[in-house]
Amino acid sequence: QKSVYWPCMSNVDFTRPEYDAVKNQWQMVRDCVSGPMEIKRRGEKYLPKPVTPGGQTEIDARYQSYLERATFYEVTANTQSALIGQVFEKPPTVELPAAWEYLIDDFDGAGLTFTQHSKMVTADVLAMGRGGMLVDMVPRADGETPTQEDVQNNRVRPNVVFYTAESIINWETKVIDGQSKLAMVVLREYYNKKNDADIFQFDVELRHRVLRLDEDDNLIIEIYEDKDSSPSVTYEPTDATGGRWKEIPFVFIGSENNDERIDKPPLHALSDLNIAHYRNSADYEQSVFLVGQPTPVVTGLTQAWIEKNPGPYTLGSAGAWTLPTGASAELLEASPNSMAFEAMKHKEDQMKAIGAKLIDANAVQRTATEAKIEASNEASLLVTIVQNVSDA
Repeated sequence: QKSVYWPCMSNVDFTRPEYDAVKNQWQMVRDCVSGPMEIKRRGEKYLPKPVTPGGQTEIDARYQSYLERATFYEVTANTQSALIGQVFEKPPTVELPAAWEYLIDDFDGAGLTFTQHSKMVTADVLAMGRGGMLVDMVPRADGETPTQEDVQNNRVRPNVVFYTAESIINWETKVIDGQSKLAMVVLREYYNKKNDADIFQFDVELRHRVLRLDEDDNLIIEIYEDKDSSPSVTYEPTDATGGRWKEIPFVFIGSENNDERIDKPPLHALSDLNIAHYRNSADYEQSVFLVGQPTPVVTGLTQAWIEKNPGPYTLGSAGAWTLPTGASAELLEASPNSMAFEAMKHKEDQMKAIGAKLIDANAVQRTATEAKIEASNEASLLVTIVQNVSDA
């Protein structure tokens, strides 16, 4: 437990092995939810460059055309939207004490209502299988500890801030009075830093927020703006009586339960198929592009005739060709390659089987029992996630 309480953590950007093991899955899901522009921006990460002859400039140009012709279907994002629409078909029920009712209209201090915040959190947990929420009381402008009067007069207020799975990079628990409690959590944050030379310009900077319990189980909050330095700001929060705060006001949210362990991303399997379908699409569109261009072939020409009639020659009724006696012309067309297209159709059926209904829900015939089982599995996933978000 030494690492939890060590006062000067120089390696604040350390990530746990569990985090490292799943971060690539998170990245794929996040990119698929973002859509085709992000997928294509990633280039060879999701669409490997085919081995083709030619110089590097020619190869790069061919790959760019190959990339642009590929079609990425927004299966993952649309499935997420459809399921969230199902969850929030009716607005959530909110029961709060009168003193907290302002949270209904502004839950995070940035203007998101309770329902909007709930929808955002549910959507992210559905995609990633993980997230977290921090309750934080912003200090007064003069640095003094907020009083009950400050809270009642709305001069300061607690905010609920959501952190994505990728932002929760390190954590530790310990047993206190027979219960496992969060003893440390490190949160990665990005913020806009003003540029002193230009009031309209800012830089996006990285910082780490560390919440930990010291040897006496008192809460300490530290902000690290440089991973190799000491914290730039340290807070020692107190409660309404002026005593030290004794717990970390942060809660994990998962797709299976709300403990600190990382749950499986529910949309990862769908994202994986979505990427495989995208690769098949690139090959299919490339094949259509090549096969869709008939090539004229002329036989029976002499070298003398070719030199006398250098062309150019155009196809169509406006470009008649006059050939010498004995010569013939025909259009050479390659046989269509249906393998990539069949692979795409197979993956579409697979995606439907795991909950993707946007392509054509009626294309696959299912028995009543199969439909009932699928609906039950989907409802079970949604119900669990909704219950976890509500509990958090």
